Amino acid sequence: MTFSDKFFEKYSKQEAEEFFHDALRDIGLVSGYHGYLEERFIDYESDTFHISTHNGNWLGTGLYFFQDAPLYARGWAKFIARKKLNSGKKTIRFKVMKAKVKLDNCLCFCGKPAQSLFFRIRRKYDLYLNAMDLRIENEEVYHFLDNSIVETICQLASNLGFEVKSVRGAFPSGKALSYTGLLKDMTHIQFTLREGYFNLIQDKEIIDSDLL
Repeated sequence: MTFSDKFFEKYSKQEAEEFFHDALRDIGLVSGYHGYLEERFIDYESDTFHISTHNGNWLGTGLYFFQDAPLYARGWAKFIARKKLNSGKKTIRFKVMKAKVKLDNCLCFCGKPAQSLFFRIRRKYDLYLNAMDLRIENEEVYHFLDNSIVETICQLASNLGFEVKSVRGAFPSGKALSYTGLLKDMTHIQFTLREGYFNLIQDKEIIDSDLL
């Protein structure tokens, strides 16, 4: 069983189409920062990139960016580089690319459309967990479930004639700034461009490079 076997099963085609009319947004230009290992970057000039396809990617398959957060992009790239070193590689270079990205047809998990989406899938989420006998014990399971849902939504959109060009979400993380507050010191926004829509990347440049 996959999550898609049960997704939207009680909703008509018209209801699903109405959802996508509301959920897909043209956000406009944003600043994105992509951290990567030099060895995995295929061709910077021709917009040919290494695509994240692991089923633990919470925003689905695509090219990932941190929005307005260059230090997060650097930190991620450095983290991946250290994992490579621990696996036996002697030296490795990581870089950070800055780009203006036009987020069109964006499945955005922020704001009112996302509330409608969460309302529709939350019960399905629980049914899916029970059917798969999954136990939430670590972050990898969370990421797998998010990935499964995002990919299912994108497939459903495609079946109905809608294009999901990008996906965006906010991720509260880190320590709370106060004992009762919801603000956390490492909260950030990430987005991903789906494969085939890298022409939405504008004015890119390498802003950071380091060797471990």
